[in-house]
Amino acid sequence: MDKLKLLFSLIDDELADAMKYAEKAMHCKGMNVPMAELFYSLSVEEIKHKNMLHNQLVKEMQNFIEENPEKELEVNAVYEVLNERQVEWENSIRTYQSSYRE
Repeated sequence: MDKLKLLFSLIDDELADAMKYAEKAMHCKGMNVPMAELFYSLSVEEIKHKNMLHNQLVKEMQNFIEENPEKELEVNAVYEVLNERQVEWENSIRTYQSSYRE
């Protein structure tokens, strides 16, 4: 279970960094295009890192459930709540990234 908590926490970190860089890109957009592009690229990379962590999270969940079948409902319920929050957060970041490209 500790692995799952760690991965959820790391995914949150990546999402926070993605938003931070997207905001910096927007701030620099009109003043310093190379810097803005750097921040935009970093934001996109953070989403890639988030996806890598999420893929590992799913694998770890499957392993955990195989070892602890009695906790499957509990693990899936927690996953649904936390994943929904993270998906919504990622969607807002992607909207912000899209507005940078306009």
